[in-house]
Amino acid sequence: MLTITSQLGSRIPAEVPASGHRFYSTGMRYPSWSPTMRTKTCTKCRAEYPATAEFFPPNKRHRDGFTSYCRKCNRAQTRAWTAANFERHKKTSKDWAKKNPEKIVAASIRYHIAHPEVQQQWRAAHPQCIPAAVAKWKARHPEAVKAHDIAKCAVRSGRLMRPTNCEHCGKPSRKLHKHHKDYTRPLDVIFVCPHCHKAIHRQRKSLCV
Repeated sequence: MLTITSQLGSRIPAEVPASGHRFYSTGMRYPSWSPTMRTKTCTKCRAEYPATAEFFPPNKRHRDGFTSYCRKCNRAQTRAWTAANFERHKKTSKDWAKKNPEKIVAASIRYHIAHPEVQQQWRAAHPQCIPAAVAKWKARHPEAVKAHDIAKCAVRSGRLMRPTNCEHCGKPSRKLHKHHKDYTRPLDVIFVCPHCHKAIHRQRKSLCV
């Protein structure tokens, strides 16, 4: 019988096998130096990782709450299945997207907030695609185009005064956008910086779907 001292200073008696692990009734491995830290062995690659969501995808149907495959093996299996069943995967994804539009928008917002450089890199790599995308957006939103044109003419004629600070965050900006809360009221605008303008529209998308 050996006595093990944990990092917290408590002395834990245990019989430590040659592998250096203790086995509990749950079937999970607990490292002998830290009984509260569980480990789990991937049934695919046989590698051992901490039993956390960082290394194993969650699965409520399993007793320990995680899948049998580690994340690396799970990704490889998913990619192999998708390649072998591409048409089925495409149809299933489209059906799911139609039923869950709010989740698609929320995921897109989270991704663009976490990776703002992705859109900039895409624009730099595909400058020829931008005019076509702008034309497509204008064709889909004629009321917005009309409101923008009226507001632009009002600024040039002096009916609308452009401030020097963003009316949303209060920071000074030399490039202020005109944001319409309602396109049927083209002169009812607030001047906001590009960062705040994107944030406002992302919030509206998440609330309107």
